[in-house]
Amino acid sequence: MNIEQNKLLENYIENDVRENLIILALDYEDKIDLNKIADYFIKIKDIFYICELICTSSEYLDLEKIFKKIIDTKDKTFIFFILTNESIKNVINEKYLMRLEKAIN
Repeated sequence: MNIEQNKLLENYIENDVRENLIILALDYEDKIDLNKIADYFIKIKDIFYICELICTSSEYLDLEKIFKKIIDTKDKTFIFFILTNESIKNVINEKYLMRLEKAIN
């Protein structure tokens, strides 16, 4: 990741500019640390943007770590809405859905 992209990433997280984070992720998905963006969306429990990031850039994400962090929130509502997101169901491996389901039961 170059310095300019890194500064943008940090600035968008610091100032909670979620839409710009997604745009940055889409524009530089193979050049920036998308897991850092995912961590932020999980931390603030933004269901819409974490699902969008996973759906658009799953091949560049560490899905094992992401789903572990989602489950580690222990927020059943957050986990439920990710589990029931139709877009997510079409993109990720069934094992992640099973882990989410187990976490809310």
